Amino acid sequence: MCLSAKKGLALKNTHLIKIEDALIGEQYICKDCGGLLGVKNPTDKVKHFFHIESKSSFESENESELHYDCKMSILQELQKKFPDGNWQEERYIKQIRARPDISGRINGKPIVVEVQHSPLTPAEIKRRTSKYDSMGIYTIWVVPYYRIHTGLKSPKLYEKFLHALYKGNLYVWSFEGLFSLHFYYHSKSKRYVIKKEISWEDMFIDYTYNNFSYKGVECPNLKILSAFKSKWWPKKAKSNYLSYILLFLMILSVFFIYR
Repeated sequence: MCLSAKKGLALKNTHLIKIEDALIGEQYICKDCGGLLGVKNPTDKVKHFFHIESKSSFESENESELHYDCKMSILQELQKKFPDGNWQEERYIKQIRARPDISGRINGKPIVVEVQHSPLTPAEIKRRTSKYDSMGIYTIWVVPYYRIHTGLKSPKLYEKFLHALYKGNLYVWSFEGLFSLHFYYHSKSKRYVIKKEISWEDMFIDYTYNNFSYKGVECPNLKILSAFKSKWWPKKAKSNYLSYILLFLMILSVFFIYR
């Protein structure tokens, strides 16, 4: 967030307005970037301005509490683990007219974290990631914690796209930490999900597949943040199949014993 808005200052018809005098439902202008501001006054948080510049046609102007809580939780974790990273929420990147949820540096490398819980088209994800890539910024898209408890029985299209973009990993944040989910199909109707907890310290700079394409959306080789140099799930997936085979043999042996 821009400094003036964070300090509780905004403009209304060229007049300086303090957050104490701002009204919920009214729109204000950010002194620093010229973007639109709204007002929040949650019962458990301090009254504050927030940017309501539309990030996509699918997102509401009012940032949901789920998105906000997830974003702030990740921001606090990154500030703690990488105190020299100069982390900020909604820092305005003038060159590409973008305002990522979280931006900073890990080991000197520019990083952007986008928290995504509302429907977003693969084409829009590609567009934003490509914009950051043009600035030499590495992007990680993270799905908020509530989705981890659903087991991803019905992954949304953008989650499937991110899963493919990150080479079989969907990054999910919960209050327990950062996780990678890998889902695969035993049949057309049966989906399995494997969950692995990971650490921000394990993340490294990587690239998407060359000529990556999914659902008709073609991506160039993009800079991303990844946690794995190779697949981590084959052994676990194989053990699942072996357990089913073992169970089948046990049932078969019981059948022959009591024939």
